[in-house]
Amino acid sequence: KAEEDDPDVKGGDDSDEDEHGLKKEEPKDDDSKEAEAVEVRDIRYAIEKEFAMKERNLRVRNLTWIFDPDTVYGKRDGVVTGLAIVNRDSRNLFRSTRGFKTGTVHQVKMHPRSQMFKPEQASPGRL
Repeated sequence: KAEEDDPDVKGGDDSDEDEHGLKKEEPKDDDSKEAEAVEVRDIRYAIEKEFAMKERNLRVRNLTWIFDPDTVYGKRDGVVTGLAIVNRDSRNLFRSTRGFKTGTVHQVKMHPRSQMFKPEQASPGRL
């Protein structure tokens, strides 16, 4: 009864929040994973379309970075895909690189763990 009257009183195991008051993430089934992949694809397409507008004078290209297997550690993926967005200027040297032309950059060196970017951890009160 106290839980219903006072929202600050945490519920039992049936609560949809974890011990920090954050919403628990439900396990994803195959359908939700597929839906998430479609959503990511749609967002990526919208970004690509927005940046590719002629008046922006930008070239948008799908790019795949393949890491040197000797520098990959832990459970990290050895492949990352994303968008490369560069100025259309013909003097832009990046546009003439083999990686930009083929859409694949090979033998990328992964930073050592000590040089990895470490974002601040969000505290429960800051969300």
